[in-house]
Amino acid sequence: MVGFLITFASYSIGLLKPPSLAGGLSIAVPGEVAGYHYIHDRFGSLPWKELFPPTIKMCREGIRVNAHLAKVLERKEEYIIQLDGIKKVFVNNETNAVYKMGDIYTRNDLADTLEDIAEEKSNAVYGPSKRATRLLNDLKAAGSIIEESDMRQYSPKNRKPIIKKLRHNMTLYSASTPGGGALLAFILTVLDGYKDFSVGKVLEDTVKSLHRMIETFKYAYARRTELEDSDLEDVKQLLMLLVSDEYADSIRKKIDDKRTYSPNHYGVNVTVHEDYGTSHVSIIAPNGDAVAVTSTINSKFGSMILSPSTGILLNNEMDNFVTPNIVNLQKVPPVRKNHIKPNKRPLSSMSPAIITDSNGNVMLIIGGSGGTQITTSVAQVIMRTLRLGEDIKTAIDAPRFHHQLIPDNLICEENFPNNLLVELSKKGHNLILGSGAVGIIIGIYRAKNGTLYANSDFRKGGAVDGF
Repeated sequence: MVGFLITFASYSIGLLKPPSLAGGLSIAVPGEVAGYHYIHDRFGSLPWKELFPPTIKMCREGIRVNAHLAKVLERKEEYIIQLDGIKKVFVNNETNAVYKMGDIYTRNDLADTLEDIAEEKSNAVYGPSKRATRLLNDLKAAGSIIEESDMRQYSPKNRKPIIKKLRHNMTLYSASTPGGGALLAFILTVLDGYKDFSVGKVLEDTVKSLHRMIETFKYAYARRTELEDSDLEDVKQLLMLLVSDEYADSIRKKIDDKRTYSPNHYGVNVTVHEDYGTSHVSIIAPNGDAVAVTSTINSKFGSMILSPSTGILLNNEMDNFVTPNIVNLQKVPPVRKNHIKPNKRPLSSMSPAIITDSNGNVMLIIGGSGGTQITTSVAQVIMRTLRLGEDIKTAIDAPRFHHQLIPDNLICEENFPNNLLVELSKKGHNLILGSGAVGIIIGIYRAKNGTLYANSDFRKGGAVDGF
């Protein structure tokens, strides 16, 4: 597993106040270009330069605004129109309003940067190069504390993945900390222990299975508050606990089929941080190789700062850290872990996963976006495909729910069956019928006969492609 999350700048040892959600101090050292370069050097087959022309062409000829982008632009319009950099990209000069669904916009600035990356690889962004120098100047002009040494010293991490044996000799491979793979493994292990997991046939059985899943989510997110970057912090014992059958057994015994409890019952009394600016791609190659990649700039539009010289929209990943003794934006105390430290990577909900059969053949490649909803959404789709036998489209398109323990709310999509909502409410769940999507999932399923089936979540758009 290769990790290329952002890192905190080395200078940040002296930062006493939490950075804002937007602006220069919210920007952490980016890692995506370095990560892709690292992976290509080790596993790529096509020449690096051949990867860029389709995207460069799209940037120059025009990108059509889909429904998801149009909705986000409308929601953020009052901020976008005040910021020169991002305004130049997403505001229609003819209407002086943000682009609407179906409109076409171009990204010539980003196309120029991609051409440089095609030629100079990661040096184009991290240095030494003219464009890297211009990017660094843009960062400083925005008030960032990122130094040239932070960019030059950034390197992806080759980490051992989370590996967990599941029922029927299936094996899960997912992202270790600071990603969400350990929590995904824990959720699946707990649910694997129930022999009578059933959804959709008998109401009583469906409610019981969903209740058990919700309770498992709550136990998982209680443990999430104790996780952090394993390169700089000792979380080995916790990771071993989360993937152990014995711990899953103990949690299963604590779950009461008749009721739910307040957050303190699950062993936590602090916030679970949210992150939302994520994307995912699932890939399977003709030779059977599989790739699940999740990347993020944290919030929608990240720091709201667009580098004028490169066209790169910069992250606000600093918000993914917590600061001791400082209450967060939700007015609740910070967690004990995931504190700011130089060169540290923040905790993330990203849970890209590959599941193989007993012979090592890929069965499922999956991942998604949606902040803290990623792990619970991935778990639901895995259970529907590999446990209930649903096809990948049915499993991804089905209405979903999410519980992250704090706040103590069960968020359900607006098309969630009303009879299930009534029964779950009787067990004590505080229901919130959401107006938006609960997670965005991309998945590829390989049938026993070798046929591949893929689905890109209708909730955000995207597409399925092949050759």
